[in-house]
Amino acid sequence: MAMLRIVKAKAEEIKNSVYAHGKTPEHLTEKQRVKIAMITENNNCLYRACQIKEMLRLLLKLKNINEAKSELKRWLWWASHSRIMAFQKHY
Repeated sequence: MAMLRIVKAKAEEIKNSVYAHGKTPEHLTEKQRVKIAMITENNNCLYRACQIKEMLRLLLKLKNINEAKSELKRWLWWASHSRIMAFQKHY
């Protein structure tokens, strides 16, 4: 039963971190930074998904077309090889 309480508490912490994942890192509050750090330590798959999302956000800000193409190819490769089903190719 103690293990169940621990798991439920961790799930609650992750559930309440959804808003933090939608924000850019520079706009996170200290409490949100702590939640992201907790996820980084405890949920590798979710952490990788956040990294992939953040990399895409940054590459969409690129002004140089050639640099953006190159970075997008790199991002597509990284996302498709991330072992996260939502990012993998389905063909």
